[in-house]
Amino acid sequence: MSVIAGVGTAFVQSVLPVLLIGGLGYLVGRARALDLVPITGLTVLVLVPAIVFDSLARATLPRDLLSRLVLHVALQLAAVWGITVLVARLAGWRGPDEGGLLLATLFSNSGNVGLPLALFAFGPDGLAVAGGWFAIMSIGSSTIGPYLAARARVGVRGALRRVVRQPIIYAVVAGVIVNLSGWTLPGPVANASRLLAGGAVALMLLLLGLQLARLTVREEASGATLATAIRLVAVPPVAWVIGRLVGLEGMALAVAVIQASTPTSVSSALWALEFDARPALVSAAVVLSTVVSVVTLTVLLALLAAR
Repeated sequence: MSVIAGVGTAFVQSVLPVLLIGGLGYLVGRARALDLVPITGLTVLVLVPAIVFDSLARATLPRDLLSRLVLHVALQLAAVWGITVLVARLAGWRGPDEGGLLLATLFSNSGNVGLPLALFAFGPDGLAVAGGWFAIMSIGSSTIGPYLAARARVGVRGALRRVVRQPIIYAVVAGVIVNLSGWTLPGPVANASRLLAGGAVALMLLLLGLQLARLTVREEASGATLATAIRLVAVPPVAWVIGRLVGLEGMALAVAVIQASTPTSVSSALWALEFDARPALVSAAVVLSTVVSVVTLTVLLALLAAR
């Protein structure tokens, strides 16, 4: 009975608020044909870099914890990469097909879903850990993501040129410099950063709903099911084992596992579409994994809270 109660509590307190805001975006997207290009551009160019910079600049995470989070992100990415490549090879997928499956499994939606979930489930301390994890993952998703999607179409040089144009990379560098140097941001800059970061969480959830309203699973149901199984079933235990191996424990371990176990990142669908790396598969994986994650994340939160 306690497990059932824990699942119910996790759903109501942590998952339901995410669903309500994302669902609102979905309803608006179904009701009106909004142009998502400027909204997505604003999010990618301003809001996501803002929340990454703000999280890193104001983070009070101990250096030891931050180094463990770096190891956790890197090792779980390597593990998921290995699992996905093995599955792709067994399925006979190469080139853009393999790249598409990697995009659908490697990168979690730790921004749109993970950050608000961490805030609702673990409070400000959980959000600080989640922000650190998200910032580290952002380095990977902003570099490896476009590289994977582009390399089969524009080659290594073209892919690398796309990577260095991403503003989130410079937000990460700036945030780390501010944090490590101990600089105090001028009042107006600090307030502007905080306001942008605060508004980013809600807008990212609304954008997720708007984007989901336009995606479909029908074209790639089998591939999306395969990607979702890797992302939501295989990743959580891998993330937990790796977390224990690198010395994470308690709330930090729980947050890291939750961040790693969120559904397929919407940005993966954008990269796949831009570089024609099996875009239908990645988009379908975003939809299916997001729907299924309502159940998996609720159960996972309850299990982690019970430990």
